[in-house]
Amino acid sequence: MNLLFGRIPRETDKTYWEGYTFEVVDMDNTRIDKILVSYVEPVVEQTEE
Repeated sequence: MNLLFGRIPRETDKTYWEGYTFEVVDMDNTRIDKILVSYVEPVVEQTEE
């Protein structure tokens, strides 16, 4: 996680990677206790004909 954030994250920090959102939910000092991982649906734009 430190590589994705580029630093030690804090609670509520979010980052995006390859279609997924990673949110730090709980920390114990500098240790991450819980992470919420969510898949983000790609946005497909429709063109009008």
